[in-house]
Amino acid sequence: MGQKSFLTFLALMLAFSGNKPLKAETPDCCAAVKSQLEMGNITRAESLLEPLIQKKPCIAEALALKGRILANKDGLKEALVFYDKALKCGSLPRENILEIATAYSLTERHREAAKLLEDFLNKNPGDSEFLHELGLTYLALSELQKAQEKLEQGYKIAPENAAIAADYALSLIYNGSPDKAITLLEKAAREHPESAAVFMALGNARTISGKAGAAIEAYSKALENDANYSQARYHRARLYQQSGDFVKAEADFKILLKSELQVKALLGLIESALAAARPQDAQKWLRAAAKNEILPPEEINIYQAEIYRLNGDNKKAKELLLPLVEKEPKAQLAWKVLLAIAEEENDPILKERALKALKKPASAK
Repeated sequence: MGQKSFLTFLALMLAFSGNKPLKAETPDCCAAVKSQLEMGNITRAESLLEPLIQKKPCIAEALALKGRILANKDGLKEALVFYDKALKCGSLPRENILEIATAYSLTERHREAAKLLEDFLNKNPGDSEFLHELGLTYLALSELQKAQEKLEQGYKIAPENAAIAADYALSLIYNGSPDKAITLLEKAAREHPESAAVFMALGNARTISGKAGAAIEAYSKALENDANYSQARYHRARLYQQSGDFVKAEADFKILLKSELQVKALLGLIESALAAARPQDAQKWLRAAAKNEILPPEEINIYQAEIYRLNGDNKKAKELLLPLVEKEPKAQLAWKVLLAIAEEENDPILKERALKALKKPASAK
């Protein structure tokens, strides 16, 4: 019986063994715990592990597994306590090191994650998965050149890996080489037409290069592969909005109202309605934003003032905005609305104030 078959058999045996505990000194205890976790039996995995930790409190792999259990149950805060202990107690298998490094990155402990990954790579320099994670860690630390170097190494080792290709391209974009990123991503897209991440990255690269139409195509392809890819939908909506296609922009924003990007979606709907000179629609979405308390009162007032302006009531608009800019002189959006009012009313004093706040020349429109 092969090792994998044996572990599966062992896991099934343990699952039906009632309350009979596995002896803490059994060498296969950690393997059995991992099998239970893979099967989703978190409670059973914990009950198997506890006797081992109580009897031998400094077995690194057991402590790492305890961290994994807690991460599944209670989140990373409690898990980190055991991950830290595991690292102090001795060497760990590859999977645990990667798991702990990822947990550190997710909890903003990027420097510790980088050291852990670098230490592993010093002994195992050809591990593309670790190079990928290290590159992402350096991106989080804003060490862009290091990020590109590590991601490039990972990509050269595993060019068939769509996720590494996408993130390597991202590092190229951050380092000012969007055209190189586009070339790489177009190749990756041909090789991985099913990858939403590759088309998302390609859309970003094309957007930065000013290729809006091609970027929309890439985001659309990402959404064909994953209809729930909220970031791709949001970026596509923004490009539709910038091109003046408010109908398509609003269709995407409405879908995003049920996503984690709800706040951005509402803002997009308000801005699209205002840009299309549809104050009634803007008012509807602004009421929704106010009702859900997702925008600060000052921002609500600025949008409300623009609605008043579009409805021809500049007096009410100024009543909202003038006290606001006295309190917040750098409120750029408020000054933009006031500049539009000044030009409509041919008010040279207000116009001069607005242009000065916006740092535009006097001849600017």
